[in-house]
Amino acid sequence: MQKAINQRQLVMLAYHLTGSVAEAERIGKEEAGRKVAETDYCPYQAVVEQCLAVYEASRCSRAQYFGEWLPEPLACSAGNTGLAEEANSAVPDASMLSYAKLAQLELLNLEERAAFILTEAFELELDAISKMMRRSEAHCRLLLQTSVSKLGVDAGCGWKSPLYSPAAGEQWIQRFLAAAEKGQLESVLDMLAEEVVCSSDGGGKVFAPVQPITERERVACFLIGLLRRLPEFQHNAQVELMSLNGETGVVVRSDTAVEAAFMIQLNADLMLSRVFIMRNPDKLQRLKR
Repeated sequence: MQKAINQRQLVMLAYHLTGSVAEAERIGKEEAGRKVAETDYCPYQAVVEQCLAVYEASRCSRAQYFGEWLPEPLACSAGNTGLAEEANSAVPDASMLSYAKLAQLELLNLEERAAFILTEAFELELDAISKMMRRSEAHCRLLLQTSVSKLGVDAGCGWKSPLYSPAAGEQWIQRFLAAAEKGQLESVLDMLAEEVVCSSDGGGKVFAPVQPITERERVACFLIGLLRRLPEFQHNAQVELMSLNGETGVVVRSDTAVEAAFMIQLNADLMLSRVFIMRNPDKLQRLKR
C-alpha cells in the first residue's frame, strides 16, 4: 500500500535539525510528495541528508556569526500557516518543540542531533534510525549515547515530561512583566534561579549582548532596564504574549516591525533558569502579523 508521508512530520524533523523555519519548510515540501510504503523511511532519510548538507554549507558562516547563534522561534498561534500549522501534532512528544530544548541541541553535531531527535521526538526504533541514517545500529547507538551525555539527560525519558503546565508558564510571565515594568528588583530576583542565564541573538544587525549574561543580579538588572525602556525602544513599542514553540513567550512589536521575542525556561520550582532574546530581524520575519 502506497501513501504520502506526512509533510508536517518531515518539516518538523527539518526544523529540529536546522533551527530554521525557512529551511525546514523548503526541505519538508521537497520530500513530502514522495509516495512510499508505510515501513519505508526514505523521506526521513532524505530530510536528514539535506539537513546535513545545509549544516555543512553553513559551517563557515556559523563560525563567523557575530555573537551567539540561536534558533529561529516558531509561532504556534492560531491563524499561522506553514510550519506553525498544527505543529504540536507533528511529533509524538509535543514538549520537544520547547525553545530551550531546541537551543540546547546546538551542543550536538548534526548526526548526534538526528539520532537523538528521531529517538526522543519521533519515537523511532534503532533499526529504523540505522536504515534512515545509513549507519550501523552500533554507530547509531553510540551517537545516541554521546548525545544524551552531552545534553545531560537519560535516553528515553530525558525530555519527555514538561516541568510545568502552559498555564503556569503564562502566569509566571505575567507576574514577571508586572514586576519588571515597575522596576521591582527584589521581586524579580525572587523569580530567578541561582544559575540563570540570559542569551541574545542580534546577528550583528541590531544591538544585543554578544556574550550570555550570568549571575542573578546582572540578569535581573538587564531585563528590568530593557523592559522599562520599551516605550522609547521604538515608536509605539508594545508587549504581547504569544505562543512560541508551544509555550508562552513575549513579542515586542513597533509600528513597523517585530523588534524582539523572548522565550523562557523555568525549572521545577518555577524559577527562571534560561531566557532567550531574539533580536535578529531575519529570524523575526515570520512573527509578523
